[in-house]
Amino acid sequence: MQSYVANDKTGEMTQGTGFFGNPKNCLPLTNEDVPTWALSMRASQTSATGTSILIPGSLWTVESLSSISITSIANFFYAIWKGVLEVQIGTLERLTALNIVEKFWSYYNRLEEPFIEIDRESIVDAFQSIKTIVDPTKHGEQQVPSFGRIDWYLRLDEEIESRSVAVARGNGMLITKKAPDLKRFPNLKPFDFFVCVTDGDGSQILKSTENPEHTNFEFDRIDDIKKRNLAKKKYDTFQKEVRSILKINASYSTSEQIIIDDLQELFNEISDDIESSGGSIERGKKIQIANGSYSLKPRLPDAPNPTPGDGAPDNLPGRGDRSGDKKKKTEGGTMPADEGKLKVIGPSKMTPHSDDSPKFVNLQNIRMRPSQTNKGEATIYFDAALDGVVSIRLIRAGESMSEPLSILLDGVAVTAFDVHLEKNKRASVTVNFVDSDIDFALEGEAYEVKS
Repeated sequence: MQSYVANDKTGEMTQGTGFFGNPKNCLPLTNEDVPTWALSMRASQTSATGTSILIPGSLWTVESLSSISITSIANFFYAIWKGVLEVQIGTLERLTALNIVEKFWSYYNRLEEPFIEIDRESIVDAFQSIKTIVDPTKHGEQQVPSFGRIDWYLRLDEEIESRSVAVARGNGMLITKKAPDLKRFPNLKPFDFFVCVTDGDGSQILKSTENPEHTNFEFDRIDDIKKRNLAKKKYDTFQKEVRSILKINASYSTSEQIIIDDLQELFNEISDDIESSGGSIERGKKIQIANGSYSLKPRLPDAPNPTPGDGAPDNLPGRGDRSGDKKKKTEGGTMPADEGKLKVIGPSKMTPHSDDSPKFVNLQNIRMRPSQTNKGEATIYFDAALDGVVSIRLIRAGESMSEPLSILLDGVAVTAFDVHLEKNKRASVTVNFVDSDIDFALEGEAYEVKS
């Protein structure tokens, strides 16, 4: 039996040993130490074996019952749903395998209502996992070698904005959504995933590494180094299996590519000043990469000022051949520009899955400069390899896979847009990404739009 008591210094409610607990080693009461009123209360409810949690002196009222119900659903839904647990709350509410889904939806629709003394953030988070269990896009069960059986549920829909894996063990008590090595999933669709380790070594490993707050797994809790390393090895098999399931079921549909984006930040940087006197607004087409230090050639000494030409070439270091009589021959003109700003015609009119497939090329020498003032806006520079109206598709490049980027056109998200190109010319186009966090390596494709 346990109670919550206030800390004298901070006023914070903390978990103590309980009014009738054994203060030595914080142990529960057993055998003859259990008071008779607790035994009689237990017997009046059930004759089954198990653990009773009694909270003497609670301040609960009738209004508290809804809070107890929603908290019980959040913490024990899976066990109740599987029929291994029933929860009786006072005389007004009973949660069983037959009604738990109905009760869940009832409380799900009331999440915006005020409840007394609940951890709202945790409950809302748990309810998202429960929604995945009762309304999955895909689900399955399988054996993980040397770990045990897992039951999994995956939900993919438009309301999901993150990538989250919830891990439960045993009868299905949700432990964490921040399990080791299961936090980041680049290049996958947003998803919600619930996995329960039901039996085998895996359930025992998770139990032995579970922290006292039941909120995560900590391998340092295993004192024996050999056992700890073995547990990590088996857990690694488990997390790789989870990632494999997600890769199969939550990947974007795209052609397989091998992408090297380790130097993304270096290669994407270009000048902020489009009119800089230095000439080009971005670095050249050739980059020299060395596996050691690189020594620059010493600068040549300055040459003397040249004298007016007499028709004969002047050989001056670093300046080439110079000649002429300094007379103006023709009127000057503007230097031809290698890059031209494009105007977006509209959303793509391409039909890429038709029998007569359109001509396709990858955009070459592509660079991106994010706007300094408008979040989500960026100017894309590339070499045009096609003539006429083409559909441009921009792609977020990853280590093992890629995903198309959505562009906003007149407030509508599209994955391709049409522009008019001139072959062998440097071009640029300004776009607004749906994802305003512009921090990725970029690729592009161009498809010929047939008239």
